[in-house]
Amino acid sequence: MTTFDPRAVHTYPAQQFGTPRDPRLASQGFPGQQFPGPVPPPPSKPRRPLVGKIVAGVVAAGLVLGGAGTWIALSGSPAEAAVQSTSFAGANPTTNPFGTDAPQVAAVAATGPQSGDTKGLYAATTPPSCDTADFLAQLQADPAKLAAFGAVFGHDAADVPGFISTLSPVVLRAATSVTDHPYADGAFTGQPAVLAAGTAVLVDDHGAPTVKCFNGNPLTAGPEAPGAVTVTPTTTEIVSFQFTSVDNSRVVVVAPPKADPEALKKAADEAAKKATQSRADADAARKDADAARLNADLLTADAKNAGTASAAADGKLSAANDAVAKAQIALTNAKNATPPFPTWYLNSLQFDLDRAHFAQGTAKADADAARAKLLAADQKVADANKAADEAEQKAKDLAAQAQKDADAAAKAQQAAGEKDKGKGEEATKVDHNPTTTGQTGQKTTTQVTKNCQTVVTDTAAPATCALPTGSADSATKDTTPATDSKTETSAKDTGSATKDSGSTTSTSKTDSKEGAEK
Repeated sequence: MTTFDPRAVHTYPAQQFGTPRDPRLASQGFPGQQFPGPVPPPPSKPRRPLVGKIVAGVVAAGLVLGGAGTWIALSGSPAEAAVQSTSFAGANPTTNPFGTDAPQVAAVAATGPQSGDTKGLYAATTPPSCDTADFLAQLQADPAKLAAFGAVFGHDAADVPGFISTLSPVVLRAATSVTDHPYADGAFTGQPAVLAAGTAVLVDDHGAPTVKCFNGNPLTAGPEAPGAVTVTPTTTEIVSFQFTSVDNSRVVVVAPPKADPEALKKAADEAAKKATQSRADADAARKDADAARLNADLLTADAKNAGTASAAADGKLSAANDAVAKAQIALTNAKNATPPFPTWYLNSLQFDLDRAHFAQGTAKADADAARAKLLAADQKVADANKAADEAEQKAKDLAAQAQKDADAAAKAQQAAGEKDKGKGEEATKVDHNPTTTGQTGQKTTTQVTKNCQTVVTDTAAPATCALPTGSADSATKDTTPATDSKTETSAKDTGSATKDSGSTTSTSKTDSKEGAEK
């Protein structure tokens, strides 16, 4: 008989199961059986990252198609700003487009920090590139968005109409780094972006891009980005901008518009209405809070009475319990007495005990009912106090809001009053020039320079035309004296002047210097 010794070493013929494995695979398990093990990959050339391919593809698509809405990421930019082409709205635009971009603008190769009053940094169009009235109307259709927009620039909602009326529509002549603010989930969130040359924006009276006209997004200062301009607002209000025409054929000097008195008056009226409504809401809330507190006090009194009744019921129950105990003792003693009491006497004691039990049951039912009533009364008091507390807090909040709205209304009224006063003073000046303004209640001073100098970075510009020294274009010096014609004209008239050869038909005011030259 053959025995099996587990200590002996046995060998078995090699065998394989299934398809033979790659000889490079490590042999595992018992001899002849192979399992796939880790195999190092064969050496290969370094692959280009997929992200790089995607970015390159997007860049190529943007360059080949040149379609509206394309954007690329500046991988070399520390801020990772997105380059937005002209006519690009983005995923979360604030409003519908209220302006038209001008991709055909004579771009200038300016980079780095530029002051907001740099000559030739922006171009003016005819008609104006942006409609501020349309923009304001879209914002006012959504009060929450209007208030959030004002907050981006530190203004109350009531101040937004006047603020928007001071903005000037222009077209960027250079790629410009900004902080874009798309509107999503009821709030504006800042993100770096580079706007392409030709983008229509509104600039404030310090020369800073403030709103993108194709989507209404607020704009604030952006980080430095390669190949882009970063605009530094001036420390004081700009007296006059020196724009160029879109084709850079002439320089147009425009005074930034002042706050529209009509818009300020309308804003003051709206603020006054809001303040009145807020005060009415606060007064109504205070009345509701007083009523809620009175109700809580009345229920507290009811609960106190219920507590007194419950205590009395408990007292009666205690007395009934004592009576039952005494009757039970009397009956027990009578039954155990020697000699025994007569039967009629024992029956009388039993009757007294039964009557005590009945009174005990009644007292217990009354005590239970009184306790239940007390608990219900206490719950009502708790609910009433909670409602009163909430009503009083609401009244306080509405009172605070009413005060805030009243302050805003007073501020708006003051601004409207000051502008109305200034409007009367300005009317005297306008009498010298019958030309009307392009926007209601606004007056812009425009000076058209007939002969300008050539922009060295723009070969498409006329050879005899360039920006003055100190402009964004690194211009050459002008050897031909420029003849200035100062006129009071509108944005619409300004555009007409830019198409003209440089002369205007409106009344001119010639200074002493020009007279001397003549």
